[in-house]
Amino acid sequence: MFDALWNVLEQIINGGTALLGQDQFFNLVITVVGMGWLWLQRQLKVDRTTDRKWDDVLLYIEAGVMQTYQTFVKARKAASEDGKLTEEEKKAARVQAWNFAAQYAKKDGINLLVEAGDLAGVLIEKAVGGLKRDCSGPVPSIEPPVATPPLPQIPASLQ
Repeated sequence: MFDALWNVLEQIINGGTALLGQDQFFNLVITVVGMGWLWLQRQLKVDRTTDRKWDDVLLYIEAGVMQTYQTFVKARKAASEDGKLTEEEKKAARVQAWNFAAQYAKKDGINLLVEAGDLAGVLIEKAVGGLKRDCSGPVPSIEPPVATPPLPQIPASLQ
């Protein structure tokens, strides 16, 4: 398998050097490899930039949700008889969270509506779910308790 691959590679090198000359062929190979390397680096940079952008968008939305929780949701829950929000209040809280997030992003020169687009509602729901998990405390363990073995008794003759 590797011998056949090596033979093909030798034929390409011999044919290229015979057609272009050795220096020109290797310059061409180095140019193609370099262009491939630059393309790969560009793709990796675009991926890192996109990841960073989404991290920022999530931070703005989480900040908006936290601000809404502290200013709007706590007051509404305290004022209600059962301590829960109505559906209208939940909708109003989500709109207010989006407005706070958009204000925070605007301060940094970012249009959150353009960046988040159609995913705005989903991102707010994700942030609300994360806040609920954080506020509810640690999740109880569902593993059964491990029985500890009894301590060995020291015989009376050794005491």
